[in-house]
Amino acid sequence: MTEKVLTVRLSERDHLALELYAVLQGRSVNAVVTGLIRAELAKQVPTEPGQSREEIAAGLLARFGIDPDSPEHQAATERARASVRHAGGRTRQGAA
Repeated sequence: MTEKVLTVRLSERDHLALELYAVLQGRSVNAVVTGLIRAELAKQVPTEPGQSREEIAAGLLARFGIDPDSPEHQAATERARASVRHAGGRTRQGAA
C-alpha cells in the first residue's frame, strides 16, 4: 500500500489542543489524527472484521455510487493529483 501525506491546517489553539491530547493518550499526533479519520470513515461504511483498508475504501466509493474504473472518476482523480502537484510548488507549511 502506498502512503500519502496529508497536510492539516489548524489554528494554533487547535494544534496545541491536539498535541496535548496526543501526549495524554501516549500517542503521536499522526496516530491520533489517523485514528480519528478512520473512525469517521468507519461511520460511513459498515465494515467487517479483518477487512483491508482497500476494501473499506472500495465500500465507501460504492456507497456513494462511485465506480473507480469509470472514465469520470479517473479524470477527477487525475485533476486532483495535478492540483496537488501544482500546489506542491508553493511554499508549504508543516503538517500536523
